[in-house]
Amino acid sequence: MIQQDERGTVISEKFGKGSKSEHVTASLLTSEGSFKLRRVGGNPFKDDVIESLIGKKISCDGEIQSGQLVFDSYHII
Repeated sequence: MIQQDERGTVISEKFGKGSKSEHVTASLLTSEGSFKLRRVGGNPFKDDVIESLIGKKISCDGEIQSGQLVFDSYHII
Protein backbone atom coordinates (compact mmCIF):
# COMPACT_ATOMS: atom_id res chain seq x y z
CA MET A 1 0.00 0.00 0.00
CA ILE A 2 1.00 3.62 -0.47
CA GLN A 3 1.96 5.71 2.55
CA GLN A 4 -0.25 8.79 2.63
CA ASP A 5 -1.28 11.72 4.80
CA GLU A 6 -4.88 11.48 6.02
CA ARG A 7 -6.82 14.21 7.85
CA GLY A 8 -10.12 14.00 9.65
CA THR A 9 -12.00 13.70 12.91
CA VAL A 10 -11.58 10.69 15.19
CA ILE A 11 -15.00 9.21 15.98
CA SER A 12 -16.35 6.18 17.82
CA GLU A 13 -18.42 3.88 15.60
CA LYS A 14 -19.42 0.26 15.02
CA PHE A 15 -17.05 -1.75 12.82
CA GLY A 16 -18.05 -4.99 11.08
CA LYS A 17 -21.77 -4.28 11.38
CA GLY A 18 -23.89 -7.42 11.27
CA SER A 19 -20.94 -9.82 11.64
CA LYS A 20 -19.75 -11.94 14.57
CA SER A 21 -16.84 -9.53 15.00
CA GLU A 22 -19.00 -6.38 15.25
CA HIS A 23 -17.51 -3.98 17.81
CA VAL A 24 -17.22 -0.29 18.65
CA THR A 25 -13.91 1.23 17.64
CA ALA A 26 -12.19 4.53 16.93
CA SER A 27 -12.24 5.54 13.27
CA LEU A 28 -10.97 8.49 11.26
CA LEU A 29 -13.81 10.26 9.45
CA THR A 30 -12.36 11.81 6.26
CA SER A 31 -13.79 13.29 3.09
CA GLU A 32 -13.22 9.83 1.52
CA GLY A 33 -15.15 7.93 4.23
CA SER A 34 -14.30 6.47 7.61
CA PHE A 35 -11.41 4.13 8.37
CA LYS A 36 -10.83 2.07 11.51
CA LEU A 37 -7.66 3.36 13.19
CA ARG A 38 -4.79 1.06 14.12
CA ARG A 39 -1.48 2.33 15.44
CA VAL A 40 1.76 0.59 14.45
CA GLY A 41 2.98 -1.15 17.63
CA GLY A 42 -0.31 -0.48 19.43
CA ASN A 43 -2.76 -3.04 20.79
CA PRO A 44 -5.07 -3.92 17.86
CA PHE A 45 -8.04 -4.52 20.20
CA LYS A 46 -7.81 -1.68 22.75
CA ASP A 47 -5.41 1.20 22.21
CA ASP A 48 -5.67 3.90 24.89
CA VAL A 49 -3.68 6.34 22.74
CA ILE A 50 -6.21 6.11 19.91
CA GLU A 51 -9.19 6.22 22.28
CA SER A 52 -7.83 9.46 23.78
CA LEU A 53 -8.09 11.05 20.31
CA ILE A 54 -11.88 10.58 19.96
CA GLY A 55 -13.48 13.93 19.12
CA LYS A 56 -10.22 15.51 17.95
CA LYS A 57 -9.17 16.48 14.43
CA ILE A 58 -5.88 14.86 13.45
CA SER A 59 -3.48 14.41 10.58
CA CYS A 60 -1.66 11.08 10.39
CA ASP A 61 0.75 9.25 8.10
CA GLY A 62 -0.22 5.69 7.30
CA GLU A 63 -1.53 3.06 4.92
CA ILE A 64 -5.12 2.09 4.22
CA GLN A 65 -5.45 -1.70 4.41
CA SER A 66 -8.84 -3.48 4.22
CA GLY A 67 -10.81 -0.53 5.59
CA GLN A 68 -8.26 0.22 8.28
CA LEU A 69 -5.84 3.12 8.49
CA VAL A 70 -2.60 1.77 9.96
CA PHE A 71 -0.55 4.77 11.05
CA ASP A 72 2.79 5.39 12.71
CA SER A 73 2.61 9.10 13.51
CA TYR A 74 -0.06 11.76 13.99
CA HIS A 75 -0.58 15.30 15.18
CA ILE A 76 -3.64 17.11 16.44
CA ILE A 77 -4.84 19.88 14.11
